Amino acid sequence: MINRRYIVSKKLGEGRSKVFSVIDTEFPEREVAAKFLPVSASNEEKEFFWEEFFILQKLDHPNIIKSFELNNVLITDEDEENEIEKYSQFITMEYFPPTALLSYSGLKEEKKLNQIIKQICSVLYYLHQSNYIYYDLKAENILVAEQNGNPVIKIIDLGFAKHTVTDFEKSIQGTPYYIAPELLKNENHDYRVDFYSLGILLYRIVYGKFPFESDKELDIYKSHIEDEFVLGNSIYSKKLISVIEKLIKKNPEDRYKNALQIILDLQLPIDFEIVKDLVPAKVFSDRKDAFNILTTYLNDKTSNEVFSVTGFDGSGKTSLMLEIYRKNPLAIFIENSKTKTGLEAVKYIFHKIILTEAFYFESENEFAEIIDDLFIKPSRNFMESIKRIFNTLPDSVNLTIIFDDYNLYDNFTKESLTDIIRIFQVKGIKVILTESSDFDHSSSSLFNLCIVQLNQFTDYQLTEYLDISYYDLYPKKELKKFILLYSDLQPGNIKRFIKDLILLNVIEYNTAEVTFHISEDIVLALQSSHEELYRMRLSNLNGNELKLAQIISAFEISIEQTILAALLNVSQEVLKSILNELEKKNIIDPLSLSNAPKINSFNFRKYIYSTINNRKRFHLVLANSIKKLFADFNVMELSRQYELANEPEQSVEFLRKEILLADEISAFAYKRSLLEKAVQFNILEKTLITLKYELVKTLFKLSDFKAVLENLYKLNILKLSEDEKNQLQFIKGASLIGLRKLEEGKSILLELHSSAKDKKLKQQTLAELAYADFDLNNIDEAEAYCKILFEDPDLDFEEKGKCYNLLGIIEIQIRNNPEEALEKFNQAMLNYEKSNLLEKIVGVKINIGNIHHIKSDKKNAVKFWDDSIELNRKIGKLEQEGHIFLNYGLFYLDDNNFEKSLLHSLHAQKIFGTLGILNEAGLATENIGEMYFKTCDYQNAFDNLTKAAELFSQMKNGDEQLNTLFVLGRFWFIIGEFEELENIINQFEYLLMTDETKTGQSDFYLRYLKFLLKLNDDNLSDKKDFVSSTSHTSITNSETELYIESVMLTVEWFLKLGKFDEALSLLNDADFINFTEQNIILKAQRELLLGKIAYFTQSENLKSPIEYFETAYNLIEDESISELTWKILFIIAETYWERGNFHKAKKPSYYAYELINMIGENISNSKIRTAYFNHPERKKALEKLILIGNQTQLNEFQKS
Repeated sequence: MINRRYIVSKKLGEGRSKVFSVIDTEFPEREVAAKFLPVSASNEEKEFFWEEFFILQKLDHPNIIKSFELNNVLITDEDEENEIEKYSQFITMEYFPPTALLSYSGLKEEKKLNQIIKQICSVLYYLHQSNYIYYDLKAENILVAEQNGNPVIKIIDLGFAKHTVTDFEKSIQGTPYYIAPELLKNENHDYRVDFYSLGILLYRIVYGKFPFESDKELDIYKSHIEDEFVLGNSIYSKKLISVIEKLIKKNPEDRYKNALQIILDLQLPIDFEIVKDLVPAKVFSDRKDAFNILTTYLNDKTSNEVFSVTGFDGSGKTSLMLEIYRKNPLAIFIENSKTKTGLEAVKYIFHKIILTEAFYFESENEFAEIIDDLFIKPSRNFMESIKRIFNTLPDSVNLTIIFDDYNLYDNFTKESLTDIIRIFQVKGIKVILTESSDFDHSSSSLFNLCIVQLNQFTDYQLTEYLDISYYDLYPKKELKKFILLYSDLQPGNIKRFIKDLILLNVIEYNTAEVTFHISEDIVLALQSSHEELYRMRLSNLNGNELKLAQIISAFEISIEQTILAALLNVSQEVLKSILNELEKKNIIDPLSLSNAPKINSFNFRKYIYSTINNRKRFHLVLANSIKKLFADFNVMELSRQYELANEPEQSVEFLRKEILLADEISAFAYKRSLLEKAVQFNILEKTLITLKYELVKTLFKLSDFKAVLENLYKLNILKLSEDEKNQLQFIKGASLIGLRKLEEGKSILLELHSSAKDKKLKQQTLAELAYADFDLNNIDEAEAYCKILFEDPDLDFEEKGKCYNLLGIIEIQIRNNPEEALEKFNQAMLNYEKSNLLEKIVGVKINIGNIHHIKSDKKNAVKFWDDSIELNRKIGKLEQEGHIFLNYGLFYLDDNNFEKSLLHSLHAQKIFGTLGILNEAGLATENIGEMYFKTCDYQNAFDNLTKAAELFSQMKNGDEQLNTLFVLGRFWFIIGEFEELENIINQFEYLLMTDETKTGQSDFYLRYLKFLLKLNDDNLSDKKDFVSSTSHTSITNSETELYIESVMLTVEWFLKLGKFDEALSLLNDADFINFTEQNIILKAQRELLLGKIAYFTQSENLKSPIEYFETAYNLIEDESISELTWKILFIIAETYWERGNFHKAKKPSYYAYELINMIGENISNSKIRTAYFNHPERKKALEKLILIGNQTQLNEFQKS
């Protein structure tokens, strides 16, 4: 088996590539062929192989082989390894019996040969009319089989084919024996080169040889150009010889004008079998704006949006996606076959994604065993395994995944895809969806979503479409007139409309020329409505054809042919014949990989369904037949059939099977939607109560506490058992606590604890009460509950872990005792590990890492956080990962490792933005803004801080909004815009008055902002008062940095006033020195200030100023750029300059000048940039630096 999907049956042929017959286990109804390109193939061969697949995708003719999928061999069984190379590319395509044209015995019969020629000409006319040149028509590319005694051909290789409008090349291409002379002479050429090839092919058939003797390539070329080929006697008619003679004319003008003329010269009719397929091939036309938007998105390595391409049926969504797919070798195209739903659809989609070259190579080593077993028998952990594989991918995976008809999937599939798409967004994997506007869009559950709407063609777009779709000989102006008058101008529907015109004999090909004929009846039909066209289509059907169309229309999913044959009560062969007629008569689309027929448009399907008489009985007959004959039929579709038959009990019977499956694979959100549907039915009360009870439990598992209570009140609990009633009482109490109705929830749980007999339930109740009392700040009661639980010898590990975790939180948050908290968290982790509760283990590891961070044990903090990330990725909880990275961002920010802080904070921001968790997205954005602020990237700082403030305002999180305003206040202070700082203070005060969540820290922040504002006036007492009141003994750890900063700013103020003793006293405070010694930046800032004091006082107790300045610079030399950087460089340059040491002043003065300008010029906001450069300290520094630079340069000239 290949890729755990394709069972190799037999070899069909071998040339440069190998072709095998295979069974596709995903769609076992139809046998397919697989064409394998050797791994050793050249890049040119691989490109031809790639292009051939996409050309075949665009062509839709019964005599051209259909391609289905393009992939690489990644997994093979041992017995296949010698025949099929691992990593070789392969195309799956329509299976056709492998009889080569020249091996077909019927060639000796001119009647059969004429039938073959007619089919070849049909293909050529189709290609040429669609602006394609084949270039490689030869015997080896034609297979023949007999059906009902008549030959049927398939063209199998179109690697050389070119679309002359979009992909034309004036070069020699094709097989030497068949190449037209104008190609060899490198002259301008057109589609008539294919007629020459056809002539050579027919010559070979008629005479059993080529018209030249030599097998040397140059001699063959010379014969094509110079020799007049002689057509002697043969067993075939003169009319056939005359046709060959005309085909092989050296001058293309002497050949046929089109392929239909060949049919007429053979005295064969141009009948319906020919003209029914003469609609244009698929083209990508005038969706350039949409294509460019999507291409820009795909090329942007930083964006994590999801794009949804929307449009009504036939708007060209799939054609656009195929063009994107063609242009992006690392793209994965997921077609919605509509035959699979639920778990089967999810398995198929993820199987296809994982077993692609770009993806599998990233996962093979680590997950080979999981991948090997994942799709054989999915377990309860199926989705967790999928998430684990995707979650552990590196962020650098260059991959695009396209989901076609995304909103036509069932709820479970969409729910599963939504979870994984969010992981893709975080990983930087590009995702494009298409959604039909005939149905509700499903992408709204995704965040960072961009919509691209495809509308009807305009007149200009229609003209371009027709120019690309038809060659110049076609009467495009007349066709355009009909389309503008009577079509809805959706690209896909235009093709169906053209087919209708052919079926109605409006477009005729009888004389090998295209003509238009229209009667008054047809005009009236076209003018009236689409329904009239639909009626006319159905009027051409016989009884079985109409019934089959109605059966297909009655299902929401596509139905396999085996089932359709049984429902219609006909054999498989008869069914195939009926399907063939339905395709001819424009009722169904050509059969795709799934082999399940589909009505060719949404609105037509609705119309066919409306023609069913007594629809309830129709659905009941279908449902009963399927129930009896097909035990493994899709249960959701069967439930739907019984629902439409007005048989609610039967419908719910099958719904419950899907509910059980959802529970088995832990798909609780899907289970909820199924239960919510089921309880709406008018069914037996006993069944209804059971379903409602299950719904409440499911809602509780999903933590939707509000919905839990709403559904509890609708449930008749009197008919439940005592155990079920107790379980509901626990759920009710816990849900009230979850909704912060703590006292009400406690009351219910206390009553339950006193009456319940089930030991496990009593344990859960006490643990819930403990957490409730903690939230109520009843710490003693919370600890008491934990103590009672610990005394129970049968306490299970989960509840014990919960208690230890709570006690750890109490120790750190209430008692500020990190050592004791660490002990409790370690105990919690041990108990969770015994129960293998991975999600809870992750949470405790984060807590332990936080404690180590508080203890300044950075090594262990990082170790536990890294462990939690690795473990969390195994369970795929993105929100938890976001919190870990949020912690890391703060950790590295405090450590002045701004690069790592940015990296982790951006990742957290991406996760929370993807999940739509705006509050945490705001926290990450605030951290990013603060990081940019500290590294002098003021534009990005302002943008991110402003965005964070808006998010917190939107979420009504006053506390974090105040924190962000505080950073913005400091931002405006550093920039030097004191009016904006005063505005921030006013906003801060207003928010403090109106917000109930204010903290003591908020008051401190307000005082600090006012302190900064007062630095703009000359009142010294205000500054001294703030510093003295903000002593280091009364501030929290988070305020320490601000205290030190306020001391530094006050020292600067003392220096301006000449109060050097007071300044030195503040800098030499023992606790102050201890604080600064823990932070390189603060230590360097203290050295800078000591140097300034030494400069002004010339004190013998101090070192020389330059020593302090050089020490300061050495401390920060390898740190990120900050305002301190240029200040130190400036004062070093100034000091050396004043001493007359211009050489040593040169370098620091240059760097300081460039640094100030670089920081300022990177600010795009003109107001901020102006304020930055107008700040007195910077303005003075720049003036001085220019002076130093000029004098330094002058001094160098004098020396020279």
